[in-house]
Amino acid sequence: MSKELHIARNLKLPADTVTSTLVIYGGKGMGKTNLASVLVEELHATGARFCAIDPMGVWWGLRHSADGKGAGIELLILGGRHGDMPIEPAGGKVVADLVVDEDISVLIDISRHADGRSWSKGEKIRFVKDYITRLFERQGERSRPIMQIIDEAARFVPQNPRKGDEDVAACMGAIEQMVEEGRNIGIGTTLIAQRSARLNKSVAELADCMIAFRTVGPNSVASILDWFGEHVPKERWNELVEKLRALPRGVALVVSPGWLGYEGVAEIRLRHTFDSSATPKAGQERRAKGKGAMPDLARYRELMAETIEKAEASDPRKLQQKLASLKEGIAHAYQLASAYGAPQEVLDNYSALLQGKAPHKFKAVAPLERSKEVSTERLQKEFEEGALAERKKIGAEIGKALGSVRRTLSSLLPLMVKVQTPNEGFERVVGGEALAELDKATAILAKTAPMPEPEKVAVSRPPNLQPAPRSTALRQPAAPSDGTLSAPERRILTVLAQRPHGVDLDRLAILGGYTVNGHFNNVLGGLRGKSLVTPARVIPIQITEEGIASLGDYEPLPTGEELQRWWLQRLTAPEAKILSVLLKRYPEEISLDGLAAEAGYTVNGHFNNVIGSLRTKGLMTPPRAPIRAAEDFFV
Repeated sequence: MSKELHIARNLKLPADTVTSTLVIYGGKGMGKTNLASVLVEELHATGARFCAIDPMGVWWGLRHSADGKGAGIELLILGGRHGDMPIEPAGGKVVADLVVDEDISVLIDISRHADGRSWSKGEKIRFVKDYITRLFERQGERSRPIMQIIDEAARFVPQNPRKGDEDVAACMGAIEQMVEEGRNIGIGTTLIAQRSARLNKSVAELADCMIAFRTVGPNSVASILDWFGEHVPKERWNELVEKLRALPRGVALVVSPGWLGYEGVAEIRLRHTFDSSATPKAGQERRAKGKGAMPDLARYRELMAETIEKAEASDPRKLQQKLASLKEGIAHAYQLASAYGAPQEVLDNYSALLQGKAPHKFKAVAPLERSKEVSTERLQKEFEEGALAERKKIGAEIGKALGSVRRTLSSLLPLMVKVQTPNEGFERVVGGEALAELDKATAILAKTAPMPEPEKVAVSRPPNLQPAPRSTALRQPAAPSDGTLSAPERRILTVLAQRPHGVDLDRLAILGGYTVNGHFNNVLGGLRGKSLVTPARVIPIQITEEGIASLGDYEPLPTGEELQRWWLQRLTAPEAKILSVLLKRYPEEISLDGLAAEAGYTVNGHFNNVIGSLRTKGLMTPPRAPIRAAEDFFV
């Protein structure tokens, strides 16, 4: 394996390039992206790791050969249109954890969200700030060398930041610290900028090597002269500037008096990977036809399942979706309570919540919803200090109202049965389904306000309406199966039928035995096209009535100890051992080290993968919560 990086015929970089600092300047189409691709190809050839931040969505071609038909560099792509898995603006820290802990090179595409929307400037700044800060914090734990590349670096470390922009200031500080001190913990940095005048001079002057393609703008030339001032005798400036202004495309001026002892012009070799940054010609689309060099995506999906969960937990958009879901449940309960004559005070509370006003001691919801940038900390504080402080009081009122409705309905049923002409299913339709609807409302309300103890709310049911015990027998659908489901469709629908409250995309894939890839998305898209599951924009994903009818017979999830045995029989041996410990100790909490020791493992990458898998399947508490088995096992 070569220990030198062959950048050009007359230029080779040493092996310690991976922990050095380079700054690359060049206008559009002059060759800076080709140079960056050549750099990572050579780093990969030496066995060195790299991570590239791509704000434009043009680096994905590294995975493919130059003709687009073969394999290029094996790397993990996070985010963007070509990503192996999505990332969120709030996920910078957890992505940095993956980069530090794993041995694979990573491309971080922050150009677009998973749904195709472009990342905003603010989202990009916040992600890079969190990512670089966390990378620098954790890299020292193992100090394995890595080259961190930042394309369009002037966006993240500008020469003239706007006054009062705290995120930009924090991002600049994190990058400056990484450039200045990163070598000590094994981090090298490559900063790429179209216009040298826009890149912060105090950071650029720390570079060991400056590589500039043709530059003619007076401000950009002046910035390069500032860099010369630290490294090149003044009598040489005019000569170098003349060279700089006359350079042909693909040829660069390389200046590194101290580190390389080199000053000259180099014709950068062409990249060996697919040029995904090339401007498409009229009527053509740049597309790689082969699969490229693919890593073990199943492994990294399990790892990222936990990081995505962390990102979503702190993403204001996700919190707003949860808030909308809660309000939907309140609206449903309001309709039921109104129809069955609940006390006016309870109805007023529902109405106030739905209008964004403050019932009792609740804090207002509306100002949060109107904010363009919702503070996660403020939203959580408002919810905890307001809703959670009063939930028992509201829950008691709701329980009394529903209890009154139940008692009224129960007392009327015998009389209704006597006066009506008996017919098959009458009691089930009139009584059982009405009570079931009340139970559904109670379950929805329990998300915001726990119900009082059963003995406090007297509820009577006629003997002929006592609910049957839950059975593990096959459930009969409302309509027979139409026989048009494929095996993958049936597996996905079964997962959803077993979990009527819905699951998110990644959990649905894992529980169905798939990964989120083209095949899985095609199957899910087919189910949506048939209206068998909820539309794409509805979160979480749920089965529809048409889906239940098409599915036919399926095995519902058992409860209690039967549910424990059901899962233990379906897990891998390590998963089953760890879950057994959690089930045995429930509700006692346990530390991560204690859990590993009791299960016969040590806390390492494999153990963390198993923990991540159990969390993704919903079998144990999520990150940052006390470690124990999921409550569903003990309902």
